[in-house]
Amino acid sequence: MPLRRRGVHTLLEAWPEVVAAHPEARLEIVGPSAALPLDLLIDLSRDPEVLGLSRFYPGGSAFRGSYEMALREMIPPRLAHTVTFTGMEPYEKVIERCAGASLLVNPSLSESFGMRAWWRHLRPGRLSSPRV
Repeated sequence: MPLRRRGVHTLLEAWPEVVAAHPEARLEIVGPSAALPLDLLIDLSRDPEVLGLSRFYPGGSAFRGSYEMALREMIPPRLAHTVTFTGMEPYEKVIERCAGASLLVNPSLSESFGMRAWWRHLRPGRLSSPRV
């Protein structure tokens, strides 16, 4: 799923607070960084959060050539060692990462299918999930 649709920028805005409270925290951003065409995401939405993504497209205030470049620019240099972009990975590797994670975050602004497909792989025994 393209990162731009995921709202990863919102997660990165909060990241300095997370690291301040938990200096050992590490963030792995998993998935391709390809962008959806503007007309398939923003032009079809009335949601203010989704409409706000236009700033990451050409002509927008946060456009840096790609969404990933804009994300990387958001990371304070002192925290760069705490964030990793994995890019596209095989399905089994993604499941392995999720199962090994202390916390799984899906900062999605738009979903084309329900998250139940993922959760069947993260059932008890493969991943314990904290109650929030």
